Amino acid sequence: MIAFLLLLVSLSNDSIDMMESQTWDYARHDTFAGFYRELHTDSAPESQMPLGMFSFWAWSRGFGTGELAMRSLNLVWAAIALAALARVGRLLSIPWLPILFAIQPFVWYYMNYARSPLMQMAGGALMLAGALGYVRRINPDSLGGILLCLGAILLSGTNMFGIVPMVAVAVGLTGLGVWNRLHLPLKGKILAFTTAIIVAVFVAYYLLIQLRGSGGSQLWTVSPANVLFAAFEYLGLQGLGPGRQELRAIMKGLVSSREILPFLPGLIVLCAAYLVIFGAAFKSWMTREPSRPTSVSAIPPASPGRAFLLISPWMMGLGVPALSALLLYVLATASGMAFWGRHLAGAFPFWVLALGITIHWARQGIWRKTGRLAVLAVLLLLMCSSLLIRFAPWHKHDDYRRAVAEAVRISSGGGIVWWVADHSGGAYYGLPLAETITGAPGEIQFSMNRQEIPEQLPAAIVLSRLDNFDTKGDVRRILAAGSYKKTRTLQTFEIWEK
Repeated sequence: MIAFLLLLVSLSNDSIDMMESQTWDYARHDTFAGFYRELHTDSAPESQMPLGMFSFWAWSRGFGTGELAMRSLNLVWAAIALAALARVGRLLSIPWLPILFAIQPFVWYYMNYARSPLMQMAGGALMLAGALGYVRRINPDSLGGILLCLGAILLSGTNMFGIVPMVAVAVGLTGLGVWNRLHLPLKGKILAFTTAIIVAVFVAYYLLIQLRGSGGSQLWTVSPANVLFAAFEYLGLQGLGPGRQELRAIMKGLVSSREILPFLPGLIVLCAAYLVIFGAAFKSWMTREPSRPTSVSAIPPASPGRAFLLISPWMMGLGVPALSALLLYVLATASGMAFWGRHLAGAFPFWVLALGITIHWARQGIWRKTGRLAVLAVLLLLMCSSLLIRFAPWHKHDDYRRAVAEAVRISSGGGIVWWVADHSGGAYYGLPLAETITGAPGEIQFSMNRQEIPEQLPAAIVLSRLDNFDTKGDVRRILAAGSYKKTRTLQTFEIWEK
């Protein structure tokens, strides 16, 4: 309950950003037929999220398509993830595991984001809760098998990238020899077969839409920087660092790397604290003696044998995200589509488990005093990072709400406005974009990557994310000529007027 209440703070009614407006394209339809038509005709990445987009459409039928209304669906997935992690915590005698999940900046960012990462985390948490009994080499209850299957269905259907952590879990269970010693009853075989059929249907769907040309914008070159960015998010550094778009601009060379200097102290301290707790945990584990019991709950919390019964879950907790990142990097390199932390959201609960066990070990053993201080530092900095993500102005969403208001204000005075930003983001706030460009006074023209530049330039240009909406640099060249002056700066937006 405490963990769930913490996550309530992460929600806001900030302006929707570019990606959330694509979710609205699906959620706005009044009928299932309209939703299906959108899914069937769309070639954007949203078509790779069948259950994810369906969940927002279904939720919006009862709660509407307001900013907070769409984001509040994440509370459902957060509750499922917390319940699954509570089961994991009970099995391993780490009852505070849900709270550790609830203070993660990675979770806070995507809680306030009308997309599918929280749904993927719920699927990953269900798979973790289901797989744990098999990993501990005991006979799991029937609920464990059900959770494992439900998690696989949720992961594979929510997002095409959810297939990756699902495969990583399957590989991990294979490596631990689970399948060789598994003896399923008839009901278990039926459940496993049904799950395999459903997952196969989703895989076939993804292959079909790839043949149809579905994919991302491919604005980034796949490189190890993608893995580093995902690690940056996983470790909870993002709240202590610059805004998401500023960081990506630094990585791309659009902004000087010196922009990150003011944030370095906090980032370095958190990284150092991580190193200390992993060092203290390793020392604790190395100085303990093995024990025979097969149940973690049967061993007192301070007993040396507990560390040895936690090693397999810890290895799975680290192995699933690491293998997922490797598989995704290979796939991304082959397809040319870059990836970020959100594409690995399904593996995140496994990282939380690994971190939880590491914290448990760091608080024991001969380095426990140093370990406990480092644990306190990590927990406080993670909470601080989460609060900064929620409240710091540089972490706010793209401000489409006020950008639309500025475009309408200028247009109402008779000036032509170029809208060099997302079409759906403008439409969400009622931007009256011209269907046909005529050059009439007060016309607002959608001008993303225009094919040709007219002789009559506009009175104002509303510009967002140059690397997305001005890939050819035409607008930048017009602004560089000196005929325009920047009159206002909003989050990821600039307003230029003559």
